[in-house]
Amino acid sequence: MLFRNFTNVLNFINDRGILGCIKTIFYRAVDIFYEWYFRVSTMGRVSVEKLGLDNSESVEYASVSYRHIIEMLNRIPVDKSKSTLLDYGCGKGRVLVIASADRFKRIIGVEISKLISTARENIHGMRHRETEDVVLEQCDAAEYDIPLDVNIIFLAL
Repeated sequence: MLFRNFTNVLNFINDRGILGCIKTIFYRAVDIFYEWYFRVSTMGRVSVEKLGLDNSESVEYASVSYRHIIEMLNRIPVDKSKSTLLDYGCGKGRVLVIASADRFKRIIGVEISKLISTARENIHGMRHRETEDVVLEQCDAAEYDIPLDVNIIFLAL
């Protein structure tokens, strides 16, 4: 839910201004549309505690907006059909979903937390998937051996 009560609405407007509020509402609506379009569930935040991680360097899960992922993938000057994309910390798989809707040679998601099971459900149940070779690995990214064919790495901090 965007706002829980009227006070939150006023604070949000005060912090971001009217234009900022309109943009935020628009971008969240776009994210909701893509969730419906692909029939996936990648939204929300998940705390480190709920992820079940005890590493002091771990951070909460929060998805990058679909708009930013699409823009980023469209700007990469490579032949996607000959490219392998690696998403470090794939979480629920939002980047994997968008990339899978394109024709990549291969897509790899690496995630240490239990969110990897949600990513698997999203990839296997999504609509409009074009890339068949999608591999999901549950492991620490620091210990993952990058395959030689990887030429695109996504890492959101």
